[in-house]
Amino acid sequence: MSKIKIKAGEIEIEYEGDESLTKDDLVDLISKVSDLHKAIPQSPAPTPPTSNNIAAPNQEQGTVTSIPQMTTKVVASKLSVKTGTDLAFAAAAKLGYIDGKPTFTKQEILDQMKSVKAVFTQNMRKNLTPSLNTLLKNNLLNESAEHIFSLTLNGENKVSTALG
Repeated sequence: MSKIKIKAGEIEIEYEGDESLTKDDLVDLISKVSDLHKAIPQSPAPTPPTSNNIAAPNQEQGTVTSIPQMTTKVVASKLSVKTGTDLAFAAAAKLGYIDGKPTFTKQEILDQMKSVKAVFTQNMRKNLTPSLNTLLKNNLLNESAEHIFSLTLNGENKVSTALG
């Protein structure tokens, strides 16, 4: 069973199925997605927020709510971090939910983890890959390319609930 997710702008394609796709099939698919992305007019860039808050969609009510800026240390505290996997998720939550980054790298997650000096240990650095794999398995993160991650809807909901 293999799984692939391709995102170009507002176009997103997800495939899960047998491993019969060849390298040539993937190259052809990526080329077609790229051509389609170029052919579709792009939405205008969102207006940046004017305060220290970032606007985020409230999916239940279809309105916009405000997310106060906070450090990874605060996010970790609100998520009751106890393990390296918990801290990796808190770092991803800071990057994806608080900072509003659609994707972030493994290195960015590690840098955010290291900023929580009271919790971070070198052991967590050594176990980062297994921690990220756990988050992928638990459907809290997506990996769109090697070492490029994003929060899943489940991950966003978990953060939203914890942060209130």
